[in-house]
Amino acid sequence: MKQFFVIITILFSNKTFGQTEEIYRLTFGDKSNFTLTTLLNHKLPKTLFIIDTTETWDSNRFWLPDFDNRNKEQVIKRIQNDEHHPYFHRYLFSDTVLNKLFSDKEKQKLFKRSKALKSKPVNLNASNYKTISSSKNTKGFYFVTSEPIISDDKKFAFIDLTVFCKETYKQPLNETYFGTISIVFQKQGNSWKRIAKKDWLIL
Repeated sequence: MKQFFVIITILFSNKTFGQTEEIYRLTFGDKSNFTLTTLLNHKLPKTLFIIDTTETWDSNRFWLPDFDNRNKEQVIKRIQNDEHHPYFHRYLFSDTVLNKLFSDKEKQKLFKRSKALKSKPVNLNASNYKTISSSKNTKGFYFVTSEPIISDDKKFAFIDLTVFCKETYKQPLNETYFGTISIVFQKQGNSWKRIAKKDWLIL
């Protein structure tokens, strides 16, 4: 019996790993995910450089603890002139179409799961993207990615990216923040399809 549970655990882990790798491939293999990099007269990079350690999740993507969902319209009206409020540039479910796909309970589960994820090594390499150990010898765009999150029902996947742009090799880190990209995929048949993308240009 113990051996049976070990086998099931290994199979489940392999399936989850496979889905994670697929989300990475769909994210970095599709340059339409990176239109943010064409703003402010920049050009889409030919090769996407990705730091080889994942970033921790911004849990406000899934749930805003101080956001009263019972009085959502009143809260939105109160904050609508505050463009820097997390509701507008971080919270995924400010997208009303996406919001209808998830219950508050599911959002809170994703919030808790994202908080529990730690940074870990990542190795991503293909014809148009590759991982690098440091941005020290990089000029132009580079990216830091989160670990993808798969929903409990295995129907949705989420990935979060921070975008940096270095004008010079020695430019300080706090001067290189360019924006963020968050992408949501939905399982449709045997394939994952992008259903939402939230870009935020950091000015």
